[in-house]
Amino acid sequence: MSLFYKMMYKSCQWFGGIDLPYTTYVGRRVKLEHFGGMILVAQSIGDDVIIRQNTTFGIVHTNSIAGRPVIGNGVDIGAGAVLIGDITLGDGAKIGANAVVLSNVAAGCVAVGVPARIIKRPQE
Repeated sequence: MSLFYKMMYKSCQWFGGIDLPYTTYVGRRVKLEHFGGMILVAQSIGDDVIIRQNTTFGIVHTNSIAGRPVIGNGVDIGAGAVLIGDITLGDGAKIGANAVVLSNVAAGCVAVGVPARIIKRPQE
């Protein structure tokens, strides 16, 4: 089965442009809109998440392998977004296109820019 997995993993990289290792927990109803150029090395991806093209999830440095993003439920991630490091995106957060997220984003917040800043918080 390991040989079959490696063949399918490589074919997904070549034909789909998606790198999603088996160590990443993926929730239900995750939608990969406009596939291509996706490197999705996260700790976990929650339910009902929308991920657009050219997104990158991963570590900051090679010496911090465990520092991968945790993405909550219902998160909306724009095209070209970069989420790196040991960060958490709360449920219902929205990440703008081409944003570089280096710190936690609370539930329901909207983050945009390089580096990403929170521009909208949920009504309390």
